[in-house]
Amino acid sequence: MKTILKLLVAGILSTSMPSAALAEAVPARILNDVGGTVHIHQQVPCGDPVSVDTSVAQGRMEITPRITRDAVFFDLTRLDMFVTPFSVERSCGGIRAAASFSEIGVRLAGAVRFAGKLVPSTNGAQIYRFVIPRKNVLIYESVLDNLTRRRPEIAYQRPSRHVTGIVEVVTTDRGMTIKSVQLRVALHTKLHFQAGCVTGGACAIDKVEVGNQIAHVVASVRPSATGLPD
Repeated sequence: MKTILKLLVAGILSTSMPSAALAEAVPARILNDVGGTVHIHQQVPCGDPVSVDTSVAQGRMEITPRITRDAVFFDLTRLDMFVTPFSVERSCGGIRAAASFSEIGVRLAGAVRFAGKLVPSTNGAQIYRFVIPRKNVLIYESVLDNLTRRRPEIAYQRPSRHVTGIVEVVTTDRGMTIKSVQLRVALHTKLHFQAGCVTGGACAIDKVEVGNQIAHVVASVRPSATGLPD
């Protein structure tokens, strides 16, 4: 069974780009604690659909706030993440088909900018919500399973819905700094199932099935051994 899995979280491209001369210069914020959950709902050739919950294992995000006279923008210059390995298995008419995903890597395909809308907050932080059109989001992914060759399969992917999320910002004596970022990304996927194949011949199972995935990603700053942010 050859499987192609499309997973991810992503970035944003705003249709409004503020002039560099009008934007307040703020250092890029490195968020090295990237986690979250990924829910996968996938049709299979036989039996009930597969429902799998896995997690984001590790990652890194670099994002910079840009303050103008009219709005607050955020430049997302880097997003790398890996999904925790998982496996699925089905038996169709006595034929066993299994897939084990050992590596799922996701990377932002280019630096992007998006605008935030300030919303009320009760914890003293400034919360900016955003909605990004799906057509403006592009991510690069690399997938390695137990049936692909030594080199992983690579592809570019766009979300199936608009990307939504929030950016939490605090103001210190050093100015504005980003505390955390949350993203919600939904994707359509396709899995190619092959099993019961004879050498050089046909397969008893040879079908492409569709599915959906929803990723909730949270990025923040991991404290160092001293208890302070790295």
